[in-house]
Amino acid sequence: MDKLLSFLNLNSFIPKINLSKKEEKLFKHGDNLYAKNLFEDSIAVYKKILEINPQSSLAYEKISIALNRLEKFKESLEYSQKVLEMEPKSPIAQNSKAVSLINLGQIKEAIHSLDLSIAIKPEFSIAYCNKAIALDRTKNYEEALENIKKCLALEKENHTAIYIKGTILNKIGEFKEASIAFKEYLEFESDKLDVILELANVLYLAGEFDEALFYFNKYISKKKTNPLAYLSKGNVLTTLGRVESALIAYDKCIELDPDMALAYTNKANALSLGGRMEEALEYYNKAKTLDEDILEVIIAIGHLNYYQGNYYEALSNFKKVIERDPKNIFVYHKMAEIYFLMGDYKNSLENYTKIVSLKQNHEEAMIGMVEILEKMKNSEEVVKICDKLIKINPKDNQAYYKKAMSLKNLGKYKEALKLIEYLLYREPENYDYVTKKGLLLYYLGEYSEALPWCENAILIYPLREDALYIKGLVLNAMERYEEAVIFFDKVIEINPMYYPAYSSKGKAFLYLGDNEKALKLFNTSIQLNSNFAEAYYNKGNVLICLDEIEKGIACFDKAIELSPKMAAAYISKGNTLYYMEKPNEALELFEKAISLNKNLEEAYIGKA
Repeated sequence: MDKLLSFLNLNSFIPKINLSKKEEKLFKHGDNLYAKNLFEDSIAVYKKILEINPQSSLAYEKISIALNRLEKFKESLEYSQKVLEMEPKSPIAQNSKAVSLINLGQIKEAIHSLDLSIAIKPEFSIAYCNKAIALDRTKNYEEALENIKKCLALEKENHTAIYIKGTILNKIGEFKEASIAFKEYLEFESDKLDVILELANVLYLAGEFDEALFYFNKYISKKKTNPLAYLSKGNVLTTLGRVESALIAYDKCIELDPDMALAYTNKANALSLGGRMEEALEYYNKAKTLDEDILEVIIAIGHLNYYQGNYYEALSNFKKVIERDPKNIFVYHKMAEIYFLMGDYKNSLENYTKIVSLKQNHEEAMIGMVEILEKMKNSEEVVKICDKLIKINPKDNQAYYKKAMSLKNLGKYKEALKLIEYLLYREPENYDYVTKKGLLLYYLGEYSEALPWCENAILIYPLREDALYIKGLVLNAMERYEEAVIFFDKVIEINPMYYPAYSSKGKAFLYLGDNEKALKLFNTSIQLNSNFAEAYYNKGNVLICLDEIEKGIACFDKAIELSPKMAAAYISKGNTLYYMEKPNEALELFEKAISLNKNLEEAYIGKA
């Protein structure tokens, strides 16, 4: 950008002062030399004018501009200051002074000079362009773009302004818009290879991979000696899955620059993508010998460790990266995935949370957080994150569904049902939505309404155990126990490890008065999953019926231990203790049940 500061065409100057014929002739000659980029020669001519007329502010002004083109900024500044002593309201001198100041790193002073230039001559387009460049140096991109907009409103075809617009848009991540600006610039300056390369890079960042490849090839066809162009071309080809072509591009890059560690790293990435792990490791190690501190190499080796299942080695490498690059979202994401696979949900959640702190609306990280929080049974937080995901993408059916299931877990069945009904409006034949509507109606005690939804789900997928199981639950609740047993048997036939089916089938036999068979089924359920609280609760009830009171109470205690919010277990234990003539202990249990669920009539009866 430094080389593209907006300079004036000196031939466009029309002197507003009376000049002698000799001065006029020298000015014309000097301006012609300037137009041919013969800046030293043009300065020599302008200095001859000063020999004739030492007070020629115009000569000082043109010398200042030409010196800037020669990058003699301190000297140029002296000449522009001389002009301003003679002509304090010269917008051109203020602009030339600003160009010098920008290049000398005095940005604040440069902006002040440009503001003065614009105040003197509001239609001075070049001053707006150079102010944008100064503001870009301070990372004030929004205001810089405003000044580019003003410049282009005054001078639509200011090539420099169009290019600078592209570079600023690139910096703020507006890659698509940046590519449009660079293309517009190339309409005027089609042979600018550096801009063609920049355009190719922003198209790659914009996800326009085929078009990016076209411009990389266009650049390479004109300049075959730039290793970075081949590196970037290899990256595009890797992204497109064209591994063999990518390897050729990386090999060319390595041929041109054998010491470029990143070329070996990216070639290793491509080899890894092609399943050639041993070769990939060889190139990663080569990259490491060239630059053992290069982050891309450490990341790549960590990535390879990850896919090889060497999780501790992968984490060790990724942590080294974070020490040096604490804002690396990709690495936090990989660490979160690894911790999740290791069952370390706390650390996995911390890494996803870090991503969201760095990029507020990072959907992938938020989805990861939901998955972990579901594992941790933190339904309240799942609901909050799902609300954020829905705000980001109102069409995200999965976020609605996850929220509905968490509301179900919180006992908010009506709210959950509304969400499921909304999803059914979108996808009426979705098996999960149809099944969950049946389940939620069951939880709400609407058994007659729940049954047809279970039957609809079974029609969609006749061999999916969850709809069959829910229908069994509904039939149990409707006291149609023999029919319920048939559906639990179907579930067990499809999936003999489906432990809830044994417990629910046992419950049907408990109500049918076959306590021995019920007990056997509860025991089978517990054998399949020793942490299934409901099976212990049901077993406790059948043991009480079999007059094995102490064993029954022990089962209620186990159920409460596994599921402290199971109100029914407190009620059953309370009833048992009451009949054992322990009213005070029973009262505490009924009160606990009421605190968990204020709608349980049995708890109030027991308390009374």
